[in-house]
Amino acid sequence: VRRRRSPEVVQGRAAAALGDHPVGADTRGGQQTVGRDEPAVLAAADRLLAAAGVRADWVIPQGCCGATLHDLGAAAAAHERQSALQSRLADGDGPVLATDPHCLSALRAALVDRPVDALVAHLADLAERGRLPLGGAPTVAYHDPCVLARDEHVWAAPRRLLAVAGAGPAEPEGSGGTTVCSGAGMAFDLVDPTTASAVAARRAGQLAAVGAPVVTACARARQRLEAGGLPVQDLFGFLASHLVAGQGAS
Repeated sequence: VRRRRSPEVVQGRAAAALGDHPVGADTRGGQQTVGRDEPAVLAAADRLLAAAGVRADWVIPQGCCGATLHDLGAAAAAHERQSALQSRLADGDGPVLATDPHCLSALRAALVDRPVDALVAHLADLAERGRLPLGGAPTVAYHDPCVLARDEHVWAAPRRLLAVAGAGPAEPEGSGGTTVCSGAGMAFDLVDPTTASAVAARRAGQLAAVGAPVVTACARARQRLEAGGLPVQDLFGFLASHLVAGQGAS
């Protein structure tokens, strides 16, 4: 049996059912990616990896990766989903990348012998090595996802990516390791939707006060803030729209 050594990208599931069709992912040997993202977001992430010369296998989990179930106290169901994900990824030994920060803990629990990282961190490393041709992006207000910034301590990587694209972020109140909740974290909006809506409105106000386009690296945060009336762009989609034509990995 030939084991895959290229990165695998695992994509989490969106809030609404989107089907199980990989987007921009044709089982090319490579990294695996997981996240709760819409098809357009996954296609943008795939374009970024392709521009850097990275061949990625995309893995679309059948349902939740287990992280949200764990947050809700459904330990047995969470373990079942993690075991299913482990089986899906059993024939590879390369790095596993997650599009959705909330999936990182579930992936690490399921794949104790494989490196697991956030896709945004991997892309930042590629960009700093000159392999990701970005440019011409405007200044943005970047919202740090709670799990990515507080739990994973990943707040420099998205800013490095934005800087390479020319979009030095204008920092909102509450950023980096002291980021403010969007109202979507840790199943908050499922358990207490009224309070979650108030939290989202407060965060939307802080971001809007910056006076720049808002970008984030978390699908759930973006969806929650947009539900409150604030336009928010996904980081991967924003960066893909600022790829420089005719340049790429050597």
